[in-house]
Amino acid sequence: MSTFQFEISPADIKVIKNLASNPASSVIVRPDRGFTRKSKHNILRANFGDGYEQRVIGGINPRSDSFNVSFSNRAAEEIHLIAGFLDLKQAISFDLKITDTFNSNGDGTMTFTTFKVTCEEYSISYIQPTVQALIATFKRVYEP
Repeated sequence: MSTFQFEISPADIKVIKNLASNPASSVIVRPDRGFTRKSKHNILRANFGDGYEQRVIGGINPRSDSFNVSFSNRAAEEIHLIAGFLDLKQAISFDLKITDTFNSNGDGTMTFTTFKVTCEEYSISYIQPTVQALIATFKRVYEP
């Protein structure tokens, strides 16, 4: 079974919830099933007419990826924690882990592919006073 997740560290939880001390453990956040990944390649083109065209890959990391994720019908406290994490990170990247079904270890355990991502915008739906939803777009960034 595939897993898609990111982790909110105890230090981040402390800041988000304005606590005096760090919580005992981190929180693993998993988006709803069926989120999408969109990839686009940076191709430089020179058109010469009559349908003739030359193409070359542009840049060191020519592929851009974005992930549309949703967290539907969750407790308001969980949505507040996720939104607080995204507000805390803003332009700072964090790890999005995706189960890599193509690179299993051969012993039945799965490996993760980790993408560095940022979140520039998200939206919250207030379904009921205690139930909310959050939709966000994570953009892949290439950093060490």
